[in-house]
Amino acid sequence: YTFNSLLQLCVACDENSKHVADLFIPYAITAGVALTVAGIAYQGREKLTPLLHQLDRGRFRHFRKLTFSHANLKILYTTFQIVCSTSFTLDVKFPDIFADYLTFLNVLTFDMFGTISLGCLDLGMPTYLAYILIASAVPVVIIVFIWVIYCLRILVSMFSTKKLRRRQRTKVLHTHVKYTLLVTYLVL
Repeated sequence: YTFNSLLQLCVACDENSKHVADLFIPYAITAGVALTVAGIAYQGREKLTPLLHQLDRGRFRHFRKLTFSHANLKILYTTFQIVCSTSFTLDVKFPDIFADYLTFLNVLTFDMFGTISLGCLDLGMPTYLAYILIASAVPVVIIVFIWVIYCLRILVSMFSTKKLRRRQRTKVLHTHVKYTLLVTYLVL
């Protein structure tokens, strides 16, 4: 038996594999849509940018700043995490419509413990210890990956004919520091 975080009870291992597949479907759909939109936007950026500037002409600048500011998005993300964990933490049963809405928003919590079912595997160590090792190692690996990309960008610029100026190097550094802080924010 293993713990099913969606149902909040223990289930047999063969039943839990369906639960894990159901949890990965929203992640896969979200990643697919995000990658598709990013790819289309990147490919058509020369055509889309003038079109968007012509449509917008600065009229929605204040709205964009309020809606898409980093502070507002962080507050919204934190609120979704708190609301999604409320029913489990407080042991409260919400109405079905709101519970379905929370299940939909649960994708935003990046719940590794709900998606990785290690309870059915014989690991030679306690399951909770394996979860702790994974939850500790994944952010470190992501941060190391971010800084490896930074080093590669600087190395490539050193050997290319178009060298980065000091201001551009500082901008690249600040970009990677921003992503490092974002990963620590999402994990902690």
